[in-house]
Amino acid sequence: MIIKAISAFSVDKTLERLIQLIEQKGLQVFTTIDHQQGALDAGLILRPTTVLIFGNPKIGTALIQNKQSIALDLPMKILVGEDSTGEPW
Repeated sequence: MIIKAISAFSVDKTLERLIQLIEQKGLQVFTTIDHQQGALDAGLILRPTTVLIFGNPKIGTALIQNKQSIALDLPMKILVGEDSTGEPW
């Protein structure tokens, strides 16, 4: 399921606030993938597009032990980006 929500903040501020919230909830940010930077490194242009990958290994492992295929859905991910009108999502 994909849930879309516009942000009242810039992409950078939205990412900062999400990381802070994720960590406050006791979850771990495993990595961020900056697709815009990857595009720039390849000589291409892309609007701000960053994926946060996060979760809780203790809980995630228990779920995967119970049903291994759930590993396809874990860890959790959030996409923060800017649409063609400049709105942050």
